[in-house]
Amino acid sequence: MRRAFPFLLFCCLGLILKAQGSIDADNGILGYQLGASADQMEGIVKDGKQERLIRYRPLDDSLRFQNILTRKVRLFFWEGNLHSIEVKLQGAEADKMLLWLKGRYGEGRKEDAMGFKYAWEGSRVRIFWEQNLVNHDAILNFMDDTVHAKYYKYMKSLQ
Repeated sequence: MRRAFPFLLFCCLGLILKAQGSIDADNGILGYQLGASADQMEGIVKDGKQERLIRYRPLDDSLRFQNILTRKVRLFFWEGNLHSIEVKLQGAEADKMLLWLKGRYGEGRKEDAMGFKYAWEGSRVRIFWEQNLVNHDAILNFMDDTVHAKYYKYMKSLQ
């Protein structure tokens, strides 16, 4: 048993680092790369502002990813760089996305006792998942920590 423990610890650490590496390496979803400028993206239009972030949307909200249909996609930019990607999903499509996220990045950290909120963290990218307990609709957010730090600093300066 004593000899097996270091091996198990090594394996678990490897899985954790692999998941974090994938999050940072993927750096986004649906072909949108966090930190990129709006000028580098095709097929998006400005859609207003939200808490001083410039909001864009794709020309078609019904995007497919890994055979999962999205309901609504919003891209949020700060100082010209993609700060976050918000993806809304409905029912069974949301369930499929959660399974994909867990398969790709690991189980994640439960954010509540019911298990319908999860978070995954890389060294530069964070992923947040929140799902409605009744209808299973969900919101998925990918966020760039570097861009968010600049945004947060600015918002604090306003207080």
